[in-house]
Amino acid sequence: MASDGVTKLEVLQALCLLALCERLAGKPARAWMTNGIAARLEAFRLSNLKASSDSQRTEDAISRCHWSIVLLECAFSPQSSILVEVSHAPSYPKSVPQPPQLQPSRGMNSYCPDLTDAYEGNIHDAGITACALGYVVLWGGIISYLRDIRHGAMEYPWLTTSRHNQLTVKLYELENKTSPRHLIRNAPFPDQPPSELNECREYWAPWVLMQITMHATQATLNHPFVQLVALRRAGRKFQPRSFLQKTVDQALFHSEWVSRLVRMCEDRTFEVNDPLIGQGVAACASILWIFQFARDRYCVQS
Repeated sequence: MASDGVTKLEVLQALCLLALCERLAGKPARAWMTNGIAARLEAFRLSNLKASSDSQRTEDAISRCHWSIVLLECAFSPQSSILVEVSHAPSYPKSVPQPPQLQPSRGMNSYCPDLTDAYEGNIHDAGITACALGYVVLWGGIISYLRDIRHGAMEYPWLTTSRHNQLTVKLYELENKTSPRHLIRNAPFPDQPPSELNECREYWAPWVLMQITMHATQATLNHPFVQLVALRRAGRKFQPRSFLQKTVDQALFHSEWVSRLVRMCEDRTFEVNDPLIGQGVAACASILWIFQFARDRYCVQS
């Protein structure tokens, strides 16, 4: 049915499950092809909505299927993604409501009384699922960018026209759209008892994904090996010293936050099995490993 261009929801869902099973079975080539078929069928469906045979389906089911295909693309084949910039994309899937939260107070690990802004209440909250998906899609764009550098693409990242700068702008835009309700000061994860975290796992699992991916994207984009070795080799130019200092500061700051979040999960015995989180943690661990050889004693100790 897929080869005949049938865009029924059941066909797309079956392809998603098949691609995931092939990935788990250690067959990346087959998973790549299966997910590619699913992505192209979904792109065809979106370009021909009037002829869609799934008009009686719920919007949320279609949305979840679409974003599942996008997630598989961003996680395993970001360099060939065709759905990230597609028009007429379904809205984000519905999110579970935020669980009853502890009122931030002195003595709590997440207590930050000076970080509340008056305008925060006016920011639209699309839900925790939407926030997590936004950062995962951007993570896929950064991985695609790094693959191109690995294959010799020339890039001067300090220029306003560079892909590095374009991705940085997207990060800022996404950060500005993220509702403060889901930031750690308003969603005190480290102060929740483990039983509450597991009971509301449907909220906290995407919350952990969002938090780690939010910091891992910044850290990986400014990875010191990429800036000091790969880009110099490709561009045959030295980066401005002030630009390098900024990238080093960003890489160190955000990789330390990822390490901190991992420790929070360990302290709360919150089990995490998400391969996307594994990718981000591994990238940040390599940054911290590099900094152990720094001349600055503070960097080594931190």
